[in-house]
Amino acid sequence: MALADLYTHDVSTKRISNVADNYGGNTSTYVANLTSYECRIYSPTGEMTIEDIGKITGTVFKAIGENLDVLEEDKLIDGTDEYIVKRIYKVYDKDSVQHLELILDKIKWN
Repeated sequence: MALADLYTHDVSTKRISNVADNYGGNTSTYVANLTSYECRIYSPTGEMTIEDIGKITGTVFKAIGENLDVLEEDKLIDGTDEYIVKRIYKVYDKDSVQHLELILDKIKWN
């Protein structure tokens, strides 16, 4: 079984960009980045500790996905669910990156 067989989501991504506003300045907003990013989004069970952050309480979301143009603070959009990428770990297979592991914060809308 190939790793790509585990990908259960095809999401789009957005990236923060500075765009001109109506007052001659700039404002930060999310703009389209990738229209298709194959990944698996899941919530690991048990206690989780993240390097430089410490023990995480509450619901944590992770993703494993293709080695494409994804950066910290990018937004993953999966239907009506949205996540912010907080950490990225590159997983290597010998000398090349095989896939990415992402730590996500789910955006909760009121």
